[in-house]
Amino acid sequence: AFVNATPDNEYNYSSSNRLRKRTHKHGQKQRTLHVIQCLSGNATDFISEWEINLKSVLMNAPIDSNLHVHVIADDKAYEAVNERLRLSELASSRWRNAVTITVNNVESKVQEWHSKLKNILSGGSVSGNAQTKQGPKSLWFDMKIGMGGYFRIFAYKVILKYTDNQNDVDLHSALYMDTDVVVMTNLNDFQRSMDTIHTDYRRNKNDTETQQQNGLSLEYPLITWRDNSGFMALDLLNFDRFWNGLESLSFLKNSTRKTSDQSLITIYERNYSHDIATLPDEWFVHVGHGYRRAPQKLFDHNRKAGFLHFTGYVSNIFSPPGLIQFCQRGKGCNQDDLEPGGDVDKFERTWGRADHYAKLPWTWVRYQGGESRIADGEEGYEAHIEFRILQ
Repeated sequence: AFVNATPDNEYNYSSSNRLRKRTHKHGQKQRTLHVIQCLSGNATDFISEWEINLKSVLMNAPIDSNLHVHVIADDKAYEAVNERLRLSELASSRWRNAVTITVNNVESKVQEWHSKLKNILSGGSVSGNAQTKQGPKSLWFDMKIGMGGYFRIFAYKVILKYTDNQNDVDLHSALYMDTDVVVMTNLNDFQRSMDTIHTDYRRNKNDTETQQQNGLSLEYPLITWRDNSGFMALDLLNFDRFWNGLESLSFLKNSTRKTSDQSLITIYERNYSHDIATLPDEWFVHVGHGYRRAPQKLFDHNRKAGFLHFTGYVSNIFSPPGLIQFCQRGKGCNQDDLEPGGDVDKFERTWGRADHYAKLPWTWVRYQGGESRIADGEEGYEAHIEFRILQ
């Protein structure tokens, strides 16, 4: 169960409920893009990185759809997000379409979720632990991402408690993204891409031969991704299928390998490939550890980029020395090539463009992403921010 939580300050976060009821001029229901963000802890650099990600999402809010951002957070992150949103003054901003931000405190569920993972990956036994100088350490648990890294595969349990599960078809393609993702183009195009993917998926499902070969049974792919769980679409309405599928794979029990959320999705894909769809190139732009080559080249003027994902386990991708660190550490990028048209110039004209959102003040976000895009003759919609504590 949830309780609505009033932030412990004087700022009024809530605005009109009419945000949830907007329709097109022709009477059909307005679509909604659902975006999921997951946070654990309150390290300043990490929260700042999330804030930059949120700015990029809002600046690229769909032109033709409502936007609902779902933040899944533990206690520390919940309080830190509360403060950043208060300072952003988003609650007084106006937007072309409805913008809702729901911040969920899931601290009460963390132990339960950890136990579920342990049961799947180690059979619930202590054999899944190893003794270290610091005490017991789970062999299967990925300490680099921490429990917060697994929140994304539990998010549906939280979001479906307060959304319109019967009528909101867009819950079949909720967009999850890591905090080190920067959105670079309007998310209208992401929705168009997903619509095309869904059409192709249903066409294959309805093909009798394909259905017999692959066992297709869903109307929508359960997960749409491309080998990186930092940016993917999830069918929240059917996501129990993911856990049911994993639980049926007995070889996962007593795992002695670190198994991240991404590893779990990869295992699921290998066993249930018919539930998976693939993102197009423009929605697959990850630097990658070791900085893999195509399509993750550090600079490539001839490709489209819907977002930029700066992976690499750095505390904050924008901390000194800034994004140029990805040129310094990357293959095929000479940090000393400072000539016009050289490597540093190429980097700054492509991946380096993400720095725009790091330097963008909230005043400009509210105006450029919101107020300035309101259609002529319309008043726009006040942003709606709500806080929930999962009991």
